[in-house]
Amino acid sequence: MFSVGLVSLALALAPFVNAAAPQWGQCGGIGWTGDTTCVAGSVCTVQNAYYSQCLPSASAPSSTTAAPPPPPPTTAPSSPTTTAAPPPSSTGFVKVSGQKFVLDGATFPLVGANSYWVGLMGFSTTQMNQAFSDIAKTGATTVRTWGFNDVTTTNGDYYQLWQNGKATVNTGATGLQNFDNVVAAAKANGIRLIVALTNNWSDYGGMDVYVNQIANSPNHDLFYTNANVIAAYKSYIKTFVSRYVNEPIILGWELANEPRCSGSTGTSTGTCTTQTITKWASDISAYIKSIDSNHLVAIGDEGFFNEPGNPSYPYQGGEGIDFNANLNISTIDFGTAHLYPISWGQTSDPTGWGSQWIADHATSQKAANKPVILEEFGVTDGQAATYTAWYNSVISSGLTGDLIWQAGSHLSTGSTPDDGYAPNAEGTADERFAQDPLAVAVESGVAVENGEAIASCWIEPRPDLASMLYWPSVYPTVKAIMDSVPLPMNTDHAVSVPRRDEVTRLQVVWTPSAGEGDIPMLRTMRTCLVRKRKLAPRLVRSVWKVFLNVGDVEEISDTSVPLDVDLPASVERE
Repeated sequence: MFSVGLVSLALALAPFVNAAAPQWGQCGGIGWTGDTTCVAGSVCTVQNAYYSQCLPSASAPSSTTAAPPPPPPTTAPSSPTTTAAPPPSSTGFVKVSGQKFVLDGATFPLVGANSYWVGLMGFSTTQMNQAFSDIAKTGATTVRTWGFNDVTTTNGDYYQLWQNGKATVNTGATGLQNFDNVVAAAKANGIRLIVALTNNWSDYGGMDVYVNQIANSPNHDLFYTNANVIAAYKSYIKTFVSRYVNEPIILGWELANEPRCSGSTGTSTGTCTTQTITKWASDISAYIKSIDSNHLVAIGDEGFFNEPGNPSYPYQGGEGIDFNANLNISTIDFGTAHLYPISWGQTSDPTGWGSQWIADHATSQKAANKPVILEEFGVTDGQAATYTAWYNSVISSGLTGDLIWQAGSHLSTGSTPDDGYAPNAEGTADERFAQDPLAVAVESGVAVENGEAIASCWIEPRPDLASMLYWPSVYPTVKAIMDSVPLPMNTDHAVSVPRRDEVTRLQVVWTPSAGEGDIPMLRTMRTCLVRKRKLAPRLVRSVWKVFLNVGDVEEISDTSVPLDVDLPASVERE
């Protein structure tokens, strides 16, 4: 997600108890009850309404002279320790085959959400399990989360402590043992993890901590070129990645969240180019592969293109990202793209611009013959219509997968962080959802066995039921049922599934494509409905029960048969 100058994360860190918040620590924001002053050399800087952070002040000493590299991280935690239990194990690593993800020889549908917060908020194992359970109920297969948390003072959960230019990895209960719990909770709910290993932005430490601690410099891009900084990052990677090298619940590692030439402070040497980050990505990805040959590796970038002269900012290469060059790195297994058109200045038609962005990355996917996923995307207004269009673009373009920003849950201690993008697990994100009627039905296509005949189904609520848009979309999960989804969809092939307490009629209309003869269309549509049941758990179960228990539906052989169901009456055939 974005930081300074863009859309920032709405974080809710546990309060610090120091007399002054440490450098890189939280110092303010809505709901913050901790210290609002920073240690000497730091200034409390507003990142967004929910989060202010102690960033190095402009007057703090700076130098481009590199300090000696830190020694390899120790495993001595700064909090009471216990022997770290071995991470949970299971069988089957997700791999890539051409433009697909595969698991045990079958296509793996990469769909789901981001949950950066699950291991960083001091949650209990019970709360972690609930969070992943909520995500799993949507039909998700994958969650992207953070594998970093750099601090300069030991408060709460953290993964790496920096003091006087040296780093120590915390393997205790508040460190990597805590991430062990994240892995275990994901596994218990059948969720695979994509783990980013550092952050371009200052949230939870990230690149600027390395540069400031080792190079004593504010220049963000030294993270990619300073030999001592690179050595320190590789040291952290070795400790973290080696711990989970045999854990299949990890789908893959990401080099960073949204790497760019500049970070939260906007300060850089001015010499960083697309070649700088491409070279760094090649080096770091190869290093990870040398440690861990089991897991996939991606960059975690926003997918910016490098087309000098293009009038659209995300296509100009100015942030140091060349998506096509990076996708062609041999040690990069899949590509990533993010999508925030409003924050990127594409305000005239953000929905249409986003659909083209998706299509352009699908073109790159085909050219490189590697999977590409839309791993972050979001708007805060008009979500229903915009997400409908974008999910439709994912399907029509053939993009491999998608992860919405971001998942949300209601836990015993309250709601998880929400920066305005998160529809929650019950499908009622906030009042904006209810105020934004679905102009277009949320639809998904399912190909039948011969690849020609089609059936499609969708949730088609009344305008005042717009909150029935559930994440992730039905598209990617349903897409995984068959290898291909014929387009365009025929709206005559429809299932309208209302909410029981609002509407009492379930109508099913099915029609095989011309010339296909007696095809078990209702069987195919029933498969679709079962998938959607997972995606929309709050839909009234009696609706599903009536439809799924109508009897031997395959006996219906007419090529066009409408079925009207008045709940709780039995099926009537016209």
